[in-house]
Amino acid sequence: MRTLIVGPRRGQALVELALVVSLMALLLVGAVDFGRIFYFDVLVSAAALEGARAAAAGAPDPDVVAAAQNSAPGPVGSGLAVTVRPVAAQRTVGATPVWTTVTVSYEFTPVTVFTRSLLGEGYTFERRVSQQMRTACVLPSGTSC
Repeated sequence: MRTLIVGPRRGQALVELALVVSLMALLLVGAVDFGRIFYFDVLVSAAALEGARAAAAGAPDPDVVAAAQNSAPGPVGSGLAVTVRPVAAQRTVGATPVWTTVTVSYEFTPVTVFTRSLLGEGYTFERRVSQQMRTACVLPSGTSC
């Protein structure tokens, strides 16, 4: 014996499917956006660490910036803002320990409206890493910075 569905119950399954699929799609896009947040956080932290390693090893400022930017994949590296303190001329190894601080920042733009409402239109990741100088800053020509 067959039951024939008549009346308002006919499209109920379709409406329920539309509601569930739209909610699941929203959750999936939100999860992807939060995944991007964690990805860029790790990326900026690693770039700051790589720049601090180069600075502590005695690299001049342009090489420190290049080391930090090259540690990030693809076009993201060129979007990293890198600053080095103190400047290369003041980074010498001597009786007093000199600490070099590399600051890396990246402007992140969320994809979803929900994440934008939580973080704002643009969120800046900024990480600072300090390391003690191990060798004096020396240019490729052999002269000191």
